[in-house]
Amino acid sequence: MSARLSLPLAEWPQVDRLAWQQALDPDDEFFSEGAAERLRPDTRQSYVRSYGDWLAWLVREDELSPNEGPSDRPTRDRLARWMAEHRDRNMAPTARRQMLRNLSAILRLMDPQADLTYLTRPGGRPLNKVIPGKARPFVVRDVADVLVHVRKLHAQGLAAAPGPTRWRALRDAALMAIFLTRGTRVGSVSRMILDQHLWQNAEDSWGMRFASGDTKNHRRLEYPLDAEASKMVTDYLRLARPNFPGAALSERVWMGMRGPMTINGLKLVPRQRTLEWFGHAHGPHACRKWLRSTAGRRGPELALDAAEVLGHSMEVSVASYTEANNLHAALRHRDHVARLRELTQGIAERAMAERLRQLGEDFSVIPQRIPK
Repeated sequence: MSARLSLPLAEWPQVDRLAWQQALDPDDEFFSEGAAERLRPDTRQSYVRSYGDWLAWLVREDELSPNEGPSDRPTRDRLARWMAEHRDRNMAPTARRQMLRNLSAILRLMDPQADLTYLTRPGGRPLNKVIPGKARPFVVRDVADVLVHVRKLHAQGLAAAPGPTRWRALRDAALMAIFLTRGTRVGSVSRMILDQHLWQNAEDSWGMRFASGDTKNHRRLEYPLDAEASKMVTDYLRLARPNFPGAALSERVWMGMRGPMTINGLKLVPRQRTLEWFGHAHGPHACRKWLRSTAGRRGPELALDAAEVLGHSMEVSVASYTEANNLHAALRHRDHVARLRELTQGIAERAMAERLRQLGEDFSVIPQRIPK
């Protein structure tokens, strides 16, 4: 076996390949609830890549012993050195934490009886405490403020002459309305099919439904769109979608100039539009944050309602509510200080002028000093 950054499956030790094959095709499928064949293909690939990385590291360290099984190899010392190598290679903390989670997940599939808690909770602590990440600056925007730009984009699309500019504007307005009012994950949006994930209640009234296999956390979601978002979807489907190349041959909802839009293509829409509106690009996940933080500011009960709409846990919504409140408390304090300064500026100027006159100098006109 060659010493690479990640060993391909064909070069895994025989015991590991057999254990993975058993996870893919268990003897008793009825009781094997965690069997690997039930995982999504991209999830399986992620597990295999991480495990190949782990085996490649063992090869480089000359610690891949034929006398050890898959669940015997990850000792605490080895895991610490494996993670240290990735840290020295400047791998992001998020990626390192995911490598450990993937290793734990694939080992549980290979050996369901093994106790692997220490992989994802070293010393009883969560991974984000053991491998802390750097805080990333994030701009919190009120959804109502962003929707102002979405309405303008929709109006521009309706007013534009037939052509790609019109079609993209109507499509992007409908997409942004869905991202901002429902916070649907981009993976689910990319799989949307007409009359399956998008259903019509009445004229200009639409709803969305996603089965458990269409969502990231396997939660079934179904909800109506509001009147404004429904109108934008209607205009896109009637005036724009039929004109995109290949639209007549596809059941996909979201079309681009090269056919059905990919996840990467869908991600570009909010990034390009927010860059145009605010001078900074925000991806679709930012819309989820804006939606739950806006809901939290409107009222605590709305923060909890957002959990149902977005399909995440109550803890996430409460955390977003706290984050938004902290941010806006700071903004309110900043604005209050600015108002006080504005109100007292004249008083301060008069007091300074009076003090200078007391010193016997006329400073009614103060020349500006130009540095040499």
